[in-house]
Amino acid sequence: MKDLPHVFKGDVRETKNSNMAYAKAEDEIKEEKTIYEKTINQKINEIFSSNTYVYKKEVIIKTNEGTKTKQIVGRNKEYLMTLENELIPLKDIIDIYPK
Repeated sequence: MKDLPHVFKGDVRETKNSNMAYAKAEDEIKEEKTIYEKTINQKINEIFSSNTYVYKKEVIIKTNEGTKTKQIVGRNKEYLMTLENELIPLKDIIDIYPK
C-alpha cells in the first residue's frame, strides 16, 4: 500500500470554565430579544399604517397611571389623541396594542 499523507492533528486543550460557552450563548439570546423588541413609536406607527385603521382604532394603552382602553384618532410628536379629545403623552406610554 501507498503511504497516505499525514493528517493534521491539533492540540486539544481543556477549558478552564465549561460554563463559559453556556453563559455566552445566554447573552447572545438576550441581545437578540432586545433587537426584536419594538419601541412605542414603532408600535404606534404600525397601528396607524395597518390596513384595518380608517379613522378610529380601539387600543389598549398601558401608562404610568394604569391600563386604559381608548379609541385613538391621531398623533403628533408628543401626544396621542383620543376620540374623547384626551391627549396622552407619548413619554408616559409603557405599551400599546390593538384591542
